[in-house]
Amino acid sequence: MSTEENRPAGENSDSRYRNLMLIWIAQLMSFAFLSLLPMLVGKPIDAADADDTLRQIFFAIGVTTLILSFVLKRRMLSRAIERQDARQVQAGYILAFALCEMTGLSGVLIHLTKGATSIYHLLLALGWFGLLLHWPRRSHLTDASFKSGGFGANEF
Repeated sequence: MSTEENRPAGENSDSRYRNLMLIWIAQLMSFAFLSLLPMLVGKPIDAADADDTLRQIFFAIGVTTLILSFVLKRRMLSRAIERQDARQVQAGYILAFALCEMTGLSGVLIHLTKGATSIYHLLLALGWFGLLLHWPRRSHLTDASFKSGGFGANEF
């Protein structure tokens, strides 16, 4: 038996929640650095390029990853609760955090390649908003924690 199985369910859930909060705070700090990166680097030299294809591609990637962060997290949370697997809750949150950071990264890439500050600020704001909306909830971990009580105990 592993040490995780020997712990009471509440203690295991608490440690998972603390780890999830630490990861979320680290993502916020990483996103803050990502937000400052274009200010440190400056505008690109060829910002006057008329081709908007690259800008549209990065914008589409940014918006798509933001939407996917909510869809995939919801799917992974429901699967984790169904299977009583708290590890999958953590994976769902981490995936959502990473996809929100990809939204901000798309904005940074637009700014660095095309110098489009308005789209950069929009995608950065959307990424921040998404990351803040993915605040880890303890209830997701407790709902997905293994509940003992025998066969059919969770049906009523």
